[in-house]
Amino acid sequence: MEPVKILIEQLEKILRASIEMIPQIAVAVVVLVAVWGINHLVYFIFGRALTHTKLRQSLKDLFSLLITLRSAKAISAAQTGRLGHAPRHCDLRCRL
Repeated sequence: MEPVKILIEQLEKILRASIEMIPQIAVAVVVLVAVWGINHLVYFIFGRALTHTKLRQSLKDLFSLLITLRSAKAISAAQTGRLGHAPRHCDLRCRL
């Protein structure tokens, strides 16, 4: 009977921990959706600007590449939770 009791206690701990994580997961989803939306807005604005201006094709390609790379970096930062944070090994002096 003791192993069953231990199993039930462990399952209760896992359930409590999962419930405590719900607000953090919700915030992460909101941040991810916001970054995704901003990404599409910036891409749309710069796409419209680049198609309606007279630039060399090589410059248009360069700007498109930079926008794509910047967007991918922002999404990656949001997914890893490092949006606006200093590295873990950094103390307050690194942020100044």
